[in-house]
Amino acid sequence: MSFCANCGVSVNDSDRFCQQCGAPRSPASVPQPPPTSPQYAYAPRQTTPVHDQSQVVAMLPEAKMMTSAGVSDIYTIVFTPNQALFARLTGEILTDAMNKSQAQGKANGKGWLGRANDQMRAKGAAHLRYLDMTPAQILAETPGNFALDHAQVASVGVKIVYEYSNQDVPADPYTEVEFASNGGFLICRLRKPVKEVAETLNNFYPERIKR
Repeated sequence: MSFCANCGVSVNDSDRFCQQCGAPRSPASVPQPPPTSPQYAYAPRQTTPVHDQSQVVAMLPEAKMMTSAGVSDIYTIVFTPNQALFARLTGEILTDAMNKSQAQGKANGKGWLGRANDQMRAKGAAHLRYLDMTPAQILAETPGNFALDHAQVASVGVKIVYEYSNQDVPADPYTEVEFASNGGFLICRLRKPVKEVAETLNNFYPERIKR
């Protein structure tokens, strides 16, 4: 038995592509143990087949998850009827979104200031790229992207927390979401109001939301 170097799931030695994330496999692949994600309390498990073509139906952008090193990674939580996909927001994705926005503004005859404003808006709308992608494409976009099947989630905690960015100013409010599953706990924080986040989550985890 071998393991996919991209997502870590087990694959048959005869497979040319990973059946989970679609990544090509080298004929000389050497069996190795699956990678773990020690920076989070949750060990990602991807069980829905890669041929799942479920439509993206909702998103929660800019979800901040802390690593063990105290650094926050930013993810977009992409919801399909079957899964919550966690897609990491990278510098390359932001640069691509802003470059496309600037090119479009230039093509439309906008001046420097108009293109600069479009670039700023594009940064906040980078997550919209996932509306045109399949779950398999989202998972394969960036190493470390992972999925959580809705059926695996036992409960979802939602509450307000506060973070100090500067001790001389009031704490910043966040909505904290805790996914509890058989893989462990996954905690992230969002700028969106608690009510809005809870309403989105309730579409996929009815009777499992805890506030």
